[in-house]
Amino acid sequence: MRVILSAFALLLSAASQAMQAPEVEYGGYLSFETQEGVMQGPAAWARDRERREFIMDGASVVMIIRRDRNLMWNLFPDTKMYVEMSLDDPKQDDGDDLADYVIEQADNVGSETINGVATTRSKMVMRHPNGEKLGGFFWRTDDGILIKMDALAVEKDSKARIKLELSDLVVGTQDPTLFELPAGYSKMGGMGMLLGAALGDEDEDDVGDNNDEGDNDAPEEPVKKKRFGLKSALDLLKN
Repeated sequence: MRVILSAFALLLSAASQAMQAPEVEYGGYLSFETQEGVMQGPAAWARDRERREFIMDGASVVMIIRRDRNLMWNLFPDTKMYVEMSLDDPKQDDGDDLADYVIEQADNVGSETINGVATTRSKMVMRHPNGEKLGGFFWRTDDGILIKMDALAVEKDSKARIKLELSDLVVGTQDPTLFELPAGYSKMGGMGMLLGAALGDEDEDDVGDNNDEGDNDAPEEPVKKKRFGLKSALDLLKN
């Protein structure tokens, strides 16, 4: 899943470079869907600044992306804690680069009204020499606001689809405090600590107790439950 999400992040990065960034500020309700689940909640955009809110595993999460400062804050209102990440963290580099891909794009392949907003649809396909293929459709307003994305990543015999959609669009100046750290939050030093404290691990292993040597009928059955956790979401959304 991490590889697929990284691939989509690369696709979004390429699309952002190819298309003009919005000059207007706006807010709305963002829905982000993969085969692992759905994240949705209020969102706001200003120049080089973004804010996204959602509920994950019953916990409130707020992402504030500050490209003007090359960092991102991940806030947990329920615990008044946050973690800070650099947008250029070398640990997040998976070795892929846009220069490695052959990119094909069509800027206008039709018009469509999405959630009451007039949009122009564009298409982008990225091919890697190793056979990996990324592609999708993007619906944007004349102001460059991304209203919808429907994309597919193909790697060897696996496929994954992702959808992004913005509704309740309101174009206008956003409150600057939405993109600042609120007072009263404590900084945490590690993503692993934060996940354990606020959300639980992305992977949970439940192993049967086999300490009783006389109980040969109790099989040892590790059960791994994979979730669409915060780490995976950050890998995609930070790009």
